[in-house]
Amino acid sequence: MGKAYKIIIKIITFWIPLKSIRKQLRNKLLDIYQNINKEFFNEIILKYKELQIQKDNIQTIVIGSSHGAGGFVSRNYSESCFNLACASQDLYYSYQIYKYCRKEIKNLKKIYLFFSIFSPGFELQKTKEKQRCAFYKYLFDIPYKYEPDNELKKYYKQASKYYKNFSSTISTNGYIEQKNFLDNSYPVEKRVYTHLRENSRKNDQMDYLQKIIDECNDNNISFTIIIPPVRKDYYKLLPDLSLLFDDLYKLKNTPEILFFIENNSFSDEDFGDYDHLNYNGAVKLTNLIKDKVGIR
Repeated sequence: MGKAYKIIIKIITFWIPLKSIRKQLRNKLLDIYQNINKEFFNEIILKYKELQIQKDNIQTIVIGSSHGAGGFVSRNYSESCFNLACASQDLYYSYQIYKYCRKEIKNLKKIYLFFSIFSPGFELQKTKEKQRCAFYKYLFDIPYKYEPDNELKKYYKQASKYYKNFSSTISTNGYIEQKNFLDNSYPVEKRVYTHLRENSRKNDQMDYLQKIIDECNDNNISFTIIIPPVRKDYYKLLPDLSLLFDDLYKLKNTPEILFFIENNSFSDEDFGDYDHLNYNGAVKLTNLIKDKVGIR
């Protein structure tokens, strides 16, 4: 819950003389705000519900953030492929999703992880979208990375009721077409700056990527890292790629890495914004991945 929103609510209700009424109105306004943010959770729920139906048929799992969620059309790749990437999924949550799948999916053979410029230092629980962590915990039993604050505790309590009343379903092997993109009025310089800031942040996120590599090797599971494409105006503002992805090559037993970030197969028409593919771009990327790994 944003601090600014709480302050606005207090200002709006400050002049109500009766404390009980003032408190009721504040709680009502907070609930309205929380209901809006429940949109954060729908993606996770839809994928979880379909996974429970499809898991006996799954052999390949896609994990990572929105670049994988909207950029990989899993059913086009294979009927046995499932897309479990979600917006703002950091490497800690990708690792935990991998662990869940290794336990629950008996025929798991391959993992694709979408690795973006911001991946080395991005931490979901420290962002404004941290509420997603409550549903990861409720649905996948993923522990919080850090001690939860009161906001996360409240969302976790709401998760059960929200999930039980959630009737929507998908049958797309986990793929959900991304339709909401950054407006072009948002400066590309700001977008790149934000991602580079997370790229340079020092924490333990890359340790979780190393864990996936090590555990896939130990369990005879194929693991591939995918570096997704970005639009030309975004790419022009990037420093040397060897610096951006240096952390990848410091890993032990570096797996196969498929670089698409400077792939000339993509035009501006394939993107919904600076760094997210639209549906046509996602189909193109999926087909290129199939070609790279020799699937027909």
